[in-house]
Amino acid sequence: MENKYNLALFDMDGTLIDSMDRWISIIGEFMDRNKIIITDELISNINTLNLEETIHFLIKNYGLKRSYQESIDDLDKMMMDYYMHHAKLKPGAVELLHRMKEKSIPMAIATATKDLLAIPALEKQGLKEFFTFIQTTENAGFPKARPEYWKIAAERGKKDTNEVVVIEDSLYAASLVHTLGMKVIGVEDKSGEQHKEEMLKISKQFVTNLNDVDLRWFE
Repeated sequence: MENKYNLALFDMDGTLIDSMDRWISIIGEFMDRNKIIITDELISNINTLNLEETIHFLIKNYGLKRSYQESIDDLDKMMMDYYMHHAKLKPGAVELLHRMKEKSIPMAIATATKDLLAIPALEKQGLKEFFTFIQTTENAGFPKARPEYWKIAAERGKKDTNEVVVIEDSLYAASLVHTLGMKVIGVEDKSGEQHKEEMLKISKQFVTNLNDVDLRWFE
């Protein structure tokens, strides 16, 4: 029987798991070790890129000498250590997921983090069981900044784009899905503080605590 509720697509980092600060800091540490000067322009250029795309960008545009694979392996280890030993959930995450599960609202993950990190991170927090699928930029074949990524997620959830609600902290992703006709529930995160006003404009609801999300948006 077809599920009557809209599909909930959750971002992971900065939305469910409080990890955006660490993502920013490990990339900063990596660039510092490799003597790459961090500028506002550089930060703007890599803001919508995942880890792999960032390394390619640094090799091509900033003369990074370390090999791609060595760079990725180092960063993966640093981030995995954080997920396994230090990461905490955003306020209200577990409570919201249980409320949604009780109503049989279909839930999935839509993240830019690779499978190798995303799946263990969700398992460590006991969240993996809530989601029907975990979409990454790897298994989708597109970055989150491309419409195809989101259309694939809707198809996987057997929903039209106007039957999808995206729970997201990042303005670039929220803005894109808004243009595709998906509803946006904005989540406050320190990393996106400078974009809060813009997020408020495109969000059906904007929350600091995830348990404040109104489930009527999924009807």
